[in-house]
Amino acid sequence: MKRYSLIVVIILTLGMILPIVPNTASDFGSNKIVSNGIVENNSPAANGGTNFTVIKVSDDAPVFEISPNTNYDDDTGAIILDCSNGSGYLTRSWLKFNLKHLPEDLHFTRATVNLFTASGTGSADYPRGVYFSENDTWTEETITWNNQPGYSVVPAAVIDSPASPNMFDVGYWYEWGITAEVIQTLEQDGILTFVLSLVDEDMTGETNLGFSSREYGIILGDSGYNIIPYISLEYAVPTTTELLVDGFSESPQIDYIKSANPDFSWSFNDADPDDFQKNYELEVWNNSNFDDTQLMQYNNSDISVVHNTDGAGSTSGDTFNSPFEVRWQYKWPSSMISTSGVVDKLVFEMAVLSGVTTYYDLAIYMLSVEDSSALTTDFQSNYDGRTPIQVMNRSEFTAITENGLMTFDIENSFVVSSSLNMIIEFRLTGASGTSVTSNYTNSGGSIAARAESGAYYHSTAAFTDARTYGLKLELVSNDVFSGGASSNSIPFGLSIGESGRFQFNYNQSLINEKGIIDKILFPVSLVGDVTYENFSVYLVETPLEGELNHPDMDSNYAGVTPTRVLSAEEYIVRDVGGVLVIDVDDIFFYSNSYDLMVEIRFDSLVSGNQWALNAHGGGGYRSFTSTSYNGEDTVTYNMQLEFIYDANHVEYTGTPLVNATTYYWRVRTCDSLGVWSSWETSHFKFEVITSAPNWSNLMETLSPIELGELMTVSVDTTHTTGINRVLLEYKGVNHTMANVGDTFSYTWTPDAAGTDPYTIYMEAYSGIWATVSDSFDVVDTTAPTWVPVPADKVLEFGEDLSYQLTATDLSGIASWAINDDDFQIVDGLVTNLVPLTPGGYYLNVTVTDNEGNSRSATFIIAVLASTTTTTTTTTTTTTTTTGTNTTTTQTTPIDGLIWMIPVLVGVIVVLVLVIVVQTRKK
Repeated sequence: MKRYSLIVVIILTLGMILPIVPNTASDFGSNKIVSNGIVENNSPAANGGTNFTVIKVSDDAPVFEISPNTNYDDDTGAIILDCSNGSGYLTRSWLKFNLKHLPEDLHFTRATVNLFTASGTGSADYPRGVYFSENDTWTEETITWNNQPGYSVVPAAVIDSPASPNMFDVGYWYEWGITAEVIQTLEQDGILTFVLSLVDEDMTGETNLGFSSREYGIILGDSGYNIIPYISLEYAVPTTTELLVDGFSESPQIDYIKSANPDFSWSFNDADPDDFQKNYELEVWNNSNFDDTQLMQYNNSDISVVHNTDGAGSTSGDTFNSPFEVRWQYKWPSSMISTSGVVDKLVFEMAVLSGVTTYYDLAIYMLSVEDSSALTTDFQSNYDGRTPIQVMNRSEFTAITENGLMTFDIENSFVVSSSLNMIIEFRLTGASGTSVTSNYTNSGGSIAARAESGAYYHSTAAFTDARTYGLKLELVSNDVFSGGASSNSIPFGLSIGESGRFQFNYNQSLINEKGIIDKILFPVSLVGDVTYENFSVYLVETPLEGELNHPDMDSNYAGVTPTRVLSAEEYIVRDVGGVLVIDVDDIFFYSNSYDLMVEIRFDSLVSGNQWALNAHGGGGYRSFTSTSYNGEDTVTYNMQLEFIYDANHVEYTGTPLVNATTYYWRVRTCDSLGVWSSWETSHFKFEVITSAPNWSNLMETLSPIELGELMTVSVDTTHTTGINRVLLEYKGVNHTMANVGDTFSYTWTPDAAGTDPYTIYMEAYSGIWATVSDSFDVVDTTAPTWVPVPADKVLEFGEDLSYQLTATDLSGIASWAINDDDFQIVDGLVTNLVPLTPGGYYLNVTVTDNEGNSRSATFIIAVLASTTTTTTTTTTTTTTTTGTNTTTTQTTPIDGLIWMIPVLVGVIVVLVLVIVVQTRKK
């Protein structure tokens, strides 16, 4: 058998750099990008395509060779990011980005750093590159030419292909590809540093080019330009396909679902082959609009109510119904945030029950701050020195209001902390569709807002007020324990250089969840990251009950082998908005059968100092040994777990289904970033029918058939739900019958004569069976066949005969017979019973099959005299008997008996002479 391989060679050619004409119709379109590799449109793709997340620069500053000890950070925005060699002196610009809120194993397809050209003189046609630096310790307030960190010799990316008319023009966005550097940063400390520099700093030509800095962009933002440096991450948007109910997707099968607990299944799809389904949602309703009665919901998230107005709050024009540009900040105090965790959705209370509203250029930011005071008119100062995390970036987003709640499905990149105050910021350029207003009360929280032309990037609010808007947070992390208000240095706040082993046990009842554990979260404060040397984490589901043992910590496993889910020579536990996040390998499945133990080990605490929140007697235990502390107690640490829910089917467990009723269901899935697919919908009808399949035209090959011939049995069968399968049972074995339309048939060769019964089983998709039985006759009128035809044999004197004859027959061989008592035949083997004397023996052998059909053959056994060597030729005759029919077959002459010819001739001559003599005498 030969194999053939098809080799497909795909060559992707990216075009040269093209200048993009600024979009004068809108200042918010992000299609003014000149890339070092390709030109892209940053508008979000359709579902199933790609989308973008944006990370604004956290620190940026230029350094000047002419003033080597001067820091040029300027909060007034007067200084831009310079990359020039004017007057013979070089300038470079440093940029820092905080990526800590992104998961270490983030799946994305492309990353770029994007800068906006603000000024330029001289020739612009000189390549600029971005260079990666592993040193993130610099700050924009202190960096100078003389103390700037080292950076890579080879640039991460270069813009060097001249666009028309120039390589760089003022008023354009330019992007450099930095995918590899982002991946490396996510695997390390989450802080990414680049320096922008001329590729050839020794050139003689003069070139001056300035890019917008963070401060410069904020100040000039009032004029309507968003020109702050940022990183763009492109990622694939998943799709959910192949919706099945009990394995069916089409009519008529889904119109006759008989199970009271049908199985719903689906497939997760993502353009990134390495991405995976992290979560899913499934709903079953009684109507196709999914807005009447919900019968079942599978949702692996928890709802945390931040503020509930109960529909009695005030309403007014705000973010959600403004036809103008909006920049709006909301703040909720920590006292209203009951649970820490990863935020998946924002749910706002609305004054209307339902509606569809489309928002344009929608950007949503979130951050946690320690400052509990009310928001001011200074948007930037409200950040309390921190960088907000952008959790949504859409050129167009359609929000659905259902039951008075409007939901925003954000990226799962923000972790809310119950010990910190939360700010959510909305920016948009307009809205259309249903005009909605949100509910709020006048105490607790605060807002800072501007709604007018140019508000999108305005730095100051037009008004502030004491308002607390109705909000729910949908969290995808499981809140194990959050009742602790005390803090403890173990294990994140020990002294530098300390080592230790720490076990934290949580009662099974605290978790109330099962699945693959993806992340472990410990609420702390906004102090920063904690770095360890030789850091490892173990998880174990231990049947041990009660307090842990300190001296013998291995005994706390209760005989269960722990699973090491993290091991690193150096590991940075990231502080993401006041929550320490430990991203473990996705290999441990918690079944919720016993308590969960989290064990942390490290050789040395390298840097950082965080105190974990905890409480005594909260349903957990700890055991610890370190350089400074040893012991065990009943302290329970605040902790959340983030699970992976990769199931692709669930069983219906909702309100009992009503017979002959149609139901509607929908499902959606999300990837590892928390990006959800759109809802995919289907329906089914629950109807139990008991009617069996109908059948007709049972047909078979004309009976009887000769053994060895083909038999075909066919039947026509139908059913309301369709025919699932048809089986033909023959001699205890089921055979699948193939169909053409409604006709099902099976063809085979029977292996024996006789009357053969069979049964046909017909199954409808409803699961109901019908059967029909019949039989046919098989006859065998064919005699056995010689293989080969017996031939004459010659033996030496004194040699015994051993001659194996072979015959075949479909019915099988019943008996053998031979005509000479001096010989015997057993299973076709002919042997002599007495010593053979010289001469010829004429033997006739008959073989008979099980149906009485016989075939005979005659052949000669010649025994040579001991002193004679001659050659003779004879023939063999075979006879076939079937009933009264006899067939004789002549065989070809053989050597060995030729010596008899002259003897016979001599005898004849003698007889002739005798006759002649006698005649003459008479």
